Amino acid sequence: MKSKFELIQLFPVCVPIIHVDENTDELKTYDGEFQTITYSTCSQSKDLRVLERYPKTKKILLDYFRKFSNEVLEYNSDYGITTSWLTRTKEGQSSNFHNHKNSFWSGVYYYDDYDGDVADIQFTNPLSIYNQYELNIVNPNIANSNLSYITPSTNSLVLFPSYLSHRIAEHQSKKIRRSLAFNIVPVGSYGEHDSSYDTKWFLHIK
Repeated sequence: MKSKFELIQLFPVCVPIIHVDENTDELKTYDGEFQTITYSTCSQSKDLRVLERYPKTKKILLDYFRKFSNEVLEYNSDYGITTSWLTRTKEGQSSNFHNHKNSFWSGVYYYDDYDGDVADIQFTNPLSIYNQYELNIVNPNIANSNLSYITPSTNSLVLFPSYLSHRIAEHQSKKIRRSLAFNIVPVGSYGEHDSSYDTKWFLHIK
């Protein structure tokens, strides 16, 4: 007789995938320089605030996060995009696992066209560091997986908490994998009592 288990998810990590309906083709006009980075064989734009060049797209992406924050997270806060950069991944290239410091949430926007050999973005389970046993897994599922992945698709926006370790898997396609990454922080006044914070306090530091 097969056992029946009622499973609940305690403290789940939410990673929304949003289809962007608006036109963001201006990102394809970027003609700036790219550079390699220490944790990756991919290259990224030298401009690390690239969305300042594209205020229309910046507003579109930030508005999607605000909507997610309001309707799902239900935080009473506003947000701003800090750093943003374009990533270019050629056949055989990949990145190491990393997370984003000095950031609250992060996003990756896939604004180009992709084929079936495009590299996934992979995420590691943040709770795995607390597990002292490494067991053989028969079938990966939500109860045992230490690795999850999302395959890029055109005009898809992936949002995730910045503490999540992630990487670009090895890219198998001859077509260059192009994406936009960005970081988000809360702005304005938030918190309570002696944990209150207001970003305006530091606008005029000398």
